[in-house]
Amino acid sequence: MASDFTVTRKKQIGEFVRSRRESKGLSRRELGEMIGYDKGADVYIGSFERGRTYIPPEKIRLVKEALDCEYEDLIP
Repeated sequence: MASDFTVTRKKQIGEFVRSRRESKGLSRRELGEMIGYDKGADVYIGSFERGRTYIPPEKIRLVKEALDCEYEDLIP
């Protein structure tokens, strides 16, 4: 079972991703496509934003570049 810290951090990262994405005027689908998801791009981004999953390690650099943010904003 996930610790309270882990759950809280996932939600913080998700809220950051959503806020940053919206401030850049990107849809979930657009951000998903920018980081290499084709089918279901909006579903993957939605799961990050809701704090259900972390951004996969191989996608962190792409999200960082797309959202113009720091690594620390995206990792637990």
